[in-house]
Amino acid sequence: MREFRLSKYNPESRNEHGEYLANEWTEYSDVGQLVSIEDYVTTESAYIYSLKSLLKENKIESLQVSELEDSSNQSSISNGQVIDIENIEDIFRSVLRANYWCKLESKEAFVHFGYDYYSYIGVPTTSQTVLKEISSNGLYIEHFRSPYR
Repeated sequence: MREFRLSKYNPESRNEHGEYLANEWTEYSDVGQLVSIEDYVTTESAYIYSLKSLLKENKIESLQVSELEDSSNQSSISNGQVIDIENIEDIFRSVLRANYWCKLESKEAFVHFGYDYYSYIGVPTTSQTVLKEISSNGLYIEHFRSPYR
């Protein structure tokens, strides 16, 4: 499995320890203060599109919810629920907006979300076409093991 970190953060702004040094918005609660809703939605949409593209490229049809954390009871999903990739956008959006948190996994792939607007994906293969498309959407994809595995 090939594992990646997908983010809006330019790797050139990291120090030798991998810490990101630029001052940028890092979460949905920054909307209206550090980022406009329009810019936020553009970035959020790029994440969702990119994650789905990598999954579709690998013919991943569904992912299973695990380790759901939903203290405010905002989700309509449950642990063990299998989600079709065509219907996964709302879950990605809700986790990115910190409404709740969960892992999404199968035997062949996974999607995890971290703090500060990081996402992690594992898939069997990747093509240069999809990697270039992700970059053209303003995101960065780096080989990186998910800290949630």
